[in-house]
Amino acid sequence: MQLSDVYQHQAVREFGEALGKAIGKEQDYASLTDLEFAQTKTDFADVLHRFLRRFHTLAPKRENLWYCPPDSRVEELMQLVDQVAGTMPYSDDNHRYREAIRLVRAALLSRALTQATYYRVQGIRQQQGQA
Repeated sequence: MQLSDVYQHQAVREFGEALGKAIGKEQDYASLTDLEFAQTKTDFADVLHRFLRRFHTLAPKRENLWYCPPDSRVEELMQLVDQVAGTMPYSDDNHRYREAIRLVRAALLSRALTQATYYRVQGIRQQQGQA
């Protein structure tokens, strides 16, 4: 499975967008740090659930009522990790899953950073318009 396939997955899109909003608007860098250190499926699932809990507390405070990915998206992301791990050429399961998590994480972060940049640029434009 290629990074582009993972990048287009609906769960990656939704989580990436939510993560980007949290980073760009709320400066939630803890989620980035958590993601970076997740090496096992259990750790990765825990990180995703923690992020969702934080995001669910942030979203209602936003005036445009941010869309919150449902818990089922965590399950879909974990299934995606399984699919990606199944395509890895390594014989060691731990190695396959570490690489699969790395690939899914890269897609999530790519989506998130694109979204965060969009919000930062939007914020700068609004400030310049008010000046």
